[in-house]
Amino acid sequence: MGGELKNRKRISASISLTNYEVFKELSDITRIPQSRLLDEALNDLFAKYENVLATAYTRSIKDEITHYKKHSKILEEKKR
Repeated sequence: MGGELKNRKRISASISLTNYEVFKELSDITRIPQSRLLDEALNDLFAKYENVLATAYTRSIKDEITHYKKHSKILEEKKR
């Protein structure tokens, strides 16, 4: 198969036929690779949902802190 990707991740997705045709046409007309257009579209999507991502990230950090504290208490109790 293709060579190893160092800074990219190969994914698979299904999109509507209409979206694919327009996407392919845009890539052909602009001569911008489809992967670069996808990166741009994803960046726009991330910007749109910035608050959702920030909330999820904050929740993830809080969960990790809670997990750490819980396990720290267990370790402290075991030392006694």
